[in-house]
Amino acid sequence: MTSSELPRLEDVPAQKVAYIAARGSYEMLPAQMIELAMWFGRQAIDLGGQPGATYVNGPDQADEDDLEWEVWIPTSATVRERESAGGQIGVKTLAAATCATLVHVGPYETLDSSSAALVQWAADEGHVREGPLQTIFLDDPGDVPEDELKTLIRFPIKS
Repeated sequence: MTSSELPRLEDVPAQKVAYIAARGSYEMLPAQMIELAMWFGRQAIDLGGQPGATYVNGPDQADEDDLEWEVWIPTSATVRERESAGGQIGVKTLAAATCATLVHVGPYETLDSSSAALVQWAADEGHVREGPLQTIFLDDPGDVPEDELKTLIRFPIKS
């Protein structure tokens, strides 16, 4: 069973993140997230917040092999920026934005229904989407039962 909190608008500040850009199935996402977390450990850098993912396109726009996405974890502002290429870890700043947001409660496999509800809510409210969908993983699936996992879903809108 899944549920969601009510959608709302949120001003999201700019945030520096370490990231891995990827192409292919979302099934690779957990392994990429683990690789990114291990990089933080090797660099002796503290995590700067909850991990997330950005989805450049989706299954309704591309075949599974052509899905473009990235995983990221907020980091210190002092880490030098560099591009992610060939599965390598990069560092960049996510721009500040006003976002339509919704907290999904339930398994990751059911995120699509909450994402569609957020897109519909934003359209009904007259907001125009201005960037890719993102998810921020608020809970660790190793610590929280699947039906209680909380995931923030958001995308920037035109102000």
